[in-house]
Amino acid sequence: MKDFILYLFLAPLGLSLQATLFKGIRPDFVLVLVCCYSLRHGQNKGMAYGALTGFLIDSLSGFILGPNIFSKSMAGLLVGVIREKVFYWNIVLNTIVIIILSLLDIFVVRICFEIFSELPINNTPLEALIFQIFYTSAFSLLMYPIFNRGDEGKKFKLRGAMR
Repeated sequence: MKDFILYLFLAPLGLSLQATLFKGIRPDFVLVLVCCYSLRHGQNKGMAYGALTGFLIDSLSGFILGPNIFSKSMAGLLVGVIREKVFYWNIVLNTIVIIILSLLDIFVVRICFEIFSELPINNTPLEALIFQIFYTSAFSLLMYPIFNRGDEGKKFKLRGAMR
């Protein structure tokens, strides 16, 4: 429970830092938080935390509700599923997963905006999206030792595995 309260506090803090420190291209601090939480607590709790943080982003943006709820909860679910399938979790796998989830997050949010609003998806240059993914993965590399201390190369308990 303490962990959930800490992550719950970090989500608005990450959003406010993301909005105030970066102009233009921004790393997705919340996506990194969702991945770290889901890695530690599994797919169900990670998906719920992703939906909660996505709701926070959507409600603060003042636009339509849904795109970030869907994309962040999907990120929490996918990290939990990958965590159950992978025997060892390390910084390389973490970075690859963050890059893939950043691409997926951008794609889902842009498609939802295109479908449910009049916002065209081609208004952001490709270079900006690439730099956003790069900044998000760089932030995850910086945060990996903090959020995963003691988990480097950790053998996760597999469901149904015999001891």
